[in-house]
Amino acid sequence: MKLSSTIFIVDDDEDDRLMMGDAIRGVVENINIVEVASGTELFQHLDENPSSDSSRLILIDMNMPRMNGLELLAILKGEPKCSTIPVIMLSTTSNLQLVNRAYELGINAFLVKPTMMAEFEWMAQMINFCFVTNFALGSLPSSKISPGWKNVLVIEDNDDHWELMNFSLKRSMPDVRLQRIAEKGTLLEDMKGYIDGPAGPEIILLDLYVPEREDGLHLLREIRRYLVEKSLPNIPVIVFSYSNSSQDVNAAISELANAYLVKPLDVSLWPVYLQNLCDVWSNAASLPRAV
Repeated sequence: MKLSSTIFIVDDDEDDRLMMGDAIRGVVENINIVEVASGTELFQHLDENPSSDSSRLILIDMNMPRMNGLELLAILKGEPKCSTIPVIMLSTTSNLQLVNRAYELGINAFLVKPTMMAEFEWMAQMINFCFVTNFALGSLPSSKISPGWKNVLVIEDNDDHWELMNFSLKRSMPDVRLQRIAEKGTLLEDMKGYIDGPAGPEIILLDLYVPEREDGLHLLREIRRYLVEKSLPNIPVIVFSYSNSSQDVNAAISELANAYLVKPLDVSLWPVYLQNLCDVWSNAASLPRAV
């Protein structure tokens, strides 16, 4: 299943647009890439082609004249017609205040702008894995960097799926502390207690159907509300579901899920699938943290 068929690259530097476009085309087949130099040009394209769903993806550069990336992001997230379009920010710096602000405004992922071909390849692989094909087994370059996460929260009510995730994530990150939340009646309170605890998670994996879709969407909304209420970093939430329905994808992205991945039907593929997930998020994405 494809989650994105058109990628908009918004960058005032023509060379950077060309390199990003070439890297993505080298990884993703049959993708339509639209290059624009400003937010104004982006909105012209969106107005001329009003489809607004997860078949699109927007990459925006932080440092642009007249309208910078944060200003453009704020406008995009304030437009109902753009609420289901994932947005990735690229910046030459990973300044923590900038990263946190971008996640507060609803960015799906914050990437340090590549300078070398290997970094462009990682960027393209993350885009492909998390936002386009959502399942690119065996396509990632080998990584020598272990994920630096210490705590991961998994919201999963299926015992078999939890065992698979526990095994697979522990194999990728043997030192990580995995916390599972499963009981429907206490999901919300358990989530608050863990997020606000002394060892809060760097990332959250959320099954959309816990057990119904509306339960997962409600929990996603509550996670975002609670983080704002407590002035906590806007922890990335990756929805992990068997459903490949475009309606489910759009609903999750609209509620500010950072990415939506479909669970493999073949359970033997779960370890390498979750290894890919860990690799791309730890090697390509900058995550929000407490200042």
